[in-house]
Amino acid sequence: MPASTGGSFSIRRNNRNPIFIEMRSYFVVALLLLGSLSASKQLENGSTVSPTFQNLEHQGTEIFRSQDNTEDIRLSRSLSGQKADELLDLDFETEHPATLRDEAGRFQIRQSSYIRSADARMGHAAALFSRKEHRIVIDSPAQVWPFSGSLQSFSVQMWIKPLHFFARSSLFKRELPDLAFRQGRDRRFELYIKNEILVADFQNVFQIDDRPVPVLLTSRSKIPIGRWTHVTASYDETNGTVSLFINGEEHQVEKLPIGARAFISERDRSPIVLCENYSGLMDELNLSRGTPLPQSSSYGQLHMEHNRPVQAEGIARSSVEKLPEVAERARISYRSEVPEGSVLQVYFRSSLRPFDSDTKENLLPWKIFYDRTGPLQPFQYYQWKAVFKADAKGKQSPVLKSVFLSYDPARAPDPVQDLRLVPGFSRDEQVCLEWSLLPETEGAVRYEIYYGYHPDEMVGLIASMRREGLPAPIVRLNATLLPQNEEDKRQRDRIRDPSLFLYNKMRLIIDNNLLSMNMARNRQRSMPFLENGRVVYFKVVAVKSNPVELRSAPSRTVSVELRARSDSGNGF
Repeated sequence: MPASTGGSFSIRRNNRNPIFIEMRSYFVVALLLLGSLSASKQLENGSTVSPTFQNLEHQGTEIFRSQDNTEDIRLSRSLSGQKADELLDLDFETEHPATLRDEAGRFQIRQSSYIRSADARMGHAAALFSRKEHRIVIDSPAQVWPFSGSLQSFSVQMWIKPLHFFARSSLFKRELPDLAFRQGRDRRFELYIKNEILVADFQNVFQIDDRPVPVLLTSRSKIPIGRWTHVTASYDETNGTVSLFINGEEHQVEKLPIGARAFISERDRSPIVLCENYSGLMDELNLSRGTPLPQSSSYGQLHMEHNRPVQAEGIARSSVEKLPEVAERARISYRSEVPEGSVLQVYFRSSLRPFDSDTKENLLPWKIFYDRTGPLQPFQYYQWKAVFKADAKGKQSPVLKSVFLSYDPARAPDPVQDLRLVPGFSRDEQVCLEWSLLPETEGAVRYEIYYGYHPDEMVGLIASMRREGLPAPIVRLNATLLPQNEEDKRQRDRIRDPSLFLYNKMRLIIDNNLLSMNMARNRQRSMPFLENGRVVYFKVVAVKSNPVELRSAPSRTVSVELRARSDSGNGF
């Protein structure tokens, strides 16, 4: 069994105002960094919410569409490892339908009429048949297939996505004129849909003593409309069986009577006709010698999809993406399916600053998910890549189904509360401001004071205070270092624990000397000074600088009209 592990991006929010990045599968390898993500945001690629992988650079990899119409990434087919038993291979990737070619290089396309569609099951394009004249006609000499002489083992596989059902729609038809026996019978092999049931019809193909042996296989259930379905029909010459499989599951197997045979004339030149009177999509049609081994398990379907050579290695790399805000904490995960012997590795790198997608690793190293043991540094720009390695036989590719990035956005501090002017300190060209400190859970916070002569024009900035005679950021101080008047001392003496007095408060005396120091440090050419007789307005902002500088909304505004002490005993 394959190892299942946990990896575009749309944005969605939950009840706690989050966003989430997904890359999808059965088991999630995740890394939780720096604690809880209860208020996280999430981005997604390859999920049912955001089905596509956007802005990827492929080197030996390709996109293909899952049964739920989400996109997965896998190794692309090997260009040099063509299987000897592969007869016809149509991937519909050509830019124009008229240039459709057999990738196996054995058949000639005589007529090709369809619409190129981006709704592909694998790769970038599929064939859409929506008009009466749409069909594909392929020259098919008997020597190439179904082989002159005795009919040999073969299988036909394809992906279909019907969009409308007619009474009868032909998917694959090869007439087999009875040139050898000249019985004039209608003789053909055909796959068609009738009454929404898929039919594999070996009409008059097999005979016993010139008597036809009817063989008609049908699916057990209706073919769904608007969904991709994998179809396989095969003939095994060794044990004389014909089989029909839908999505890797056996639907009907018939054993031919002893002595039944099918003879093909070398003069047969009948063409293969695809999608006659069919409305829908087709992708990845393959005709090969021998019979496949589809299985009914989910891994069997994966095996069925990869039953051809793939590149030994490949890389899918995203462009450099920018988050709407800086991420403080992040959780990275991906989902995948990894068959035995194959390898999938997913890497991530990030930065606070923009970087180029081709930035060298010595400048910005890649980190493999499961090797990351320490916390992610805060970031706003990120890039991921996935490295794929096939199994030793070059037949099985790992599949990256989805990738998730959940993160906590860096949050600005809460607004400052309880701003007021302290009586007893505001006098000649001096005021004292007091406000409640933010809780320590906000992290390291400093404060800035804006002031001016008008509440809508606070052009002055106070970002530094004096501490031991030197400029210092305005931060939490021990309560004993805060200015206190006589009334404060009386209140402190009345409480049970004096050390709690002013414990969660900050006070700062503002005078013209402090303003001059800040004007020089802030390189401001002019700032308002405190003058008696003028009304001055103040507000306080909290600032957090890790990981980036974020400011709170301003506090409420307070004002004071400065008067000389002789005008008032308390300085107001």
